[in-house]
Amino acid sequence: MGRDVVRRMGQFMIIFIIAVVFIILYVRVLEFRSLYIPYRDVSVNPSEVGLVHEEIALVAFDGPRLSAWYVPGRTAEKVIYFLHGNGGNISHRLEKIRFFHDLGYSVFILDYRGYGRSTGFPSEKGLYADARAGYDYLTTKRRFPPGALVVYGESLGAAVAVDLASKAPVGALILEGAFTSVPGMGKSVYPFIPPFLLASRYDTSAKIGHVACPVAFIHSRNDEIVPFEMAQSLYEACRTQKIFLATTGGHNEHFMIHMERLKDGLKPFLSR
Repeated sequence: MGRDVVRRMGQFMIIFIIAVVFIILYVRVLEFRSLYIPYRDVSVNPSEVGLVHEEIALVAFDGPRLSAWYVPGRTAEKVIYFLHGNGGNISHRLEKIRFFHDLGYSVFILDYRGYGRSTGFPSEKGLYADARAGYDYLTTKRRFPPGALVVYGESLGAAVAVDLASKAPVGALILEGAFTSVPGMGKSVYPFIPPFLLASRYDTSAKIGHVACPVAFIHSRNDEIVPFEMAQSLYEACRTQKIFLATTGGHNEHFMIHMERLKDGLKPFLSR
């Protein structure tokens, strides 16, 4: 083999390696920007919708300081532990906070690391740790028994909620707009990206079978972001008591459109 051939093969390998690294970096940046869309500005709070609240500061086990609100309800029987979706921050959930408060329950909602006034940068492992920090706060500082926690997960928060409930006892789960996994979403949104290039998993499909508490699924039949079939798949994989509340409308609008019907559907579920 001549020197020119060896040199050309070496050049080709260098170009190939650079191309592979570039593709991996591109996919990771795209993945991060798709999964996490945090807003830092928290310009409103529950008082804007007539609710008394407490500003809470937590520290996750690995260091980030987390900002949270506690909104006391009419009964201390249960607390809604609100794990929000991938966009905005807690200040963009005032109507949903009011929704659960109107049902009579206290509401605890926190911003993940990198969201709102919370420090750090979001990641799958980090969001799981943040959810656990909130759980520990409610069960130790607030002295709620685990069975009094109703964990409400919204979209990405549904994946975080299922992870928490698969590892720690809770009273019930409410999953809105839940997806099966990041690779599953990747096939739906970016079919040209091989799943093995994705760093995150959020594998709700693998964890839902380990959840022991009752689960309520809420999903729009014409959700334009998370396919309705994903919620159906999770519902079928769930092995405990469960209900399915199907709605219509966009991923971010359907809950507001069907608030009264969802109240009617969740009241008996929460009163069990």
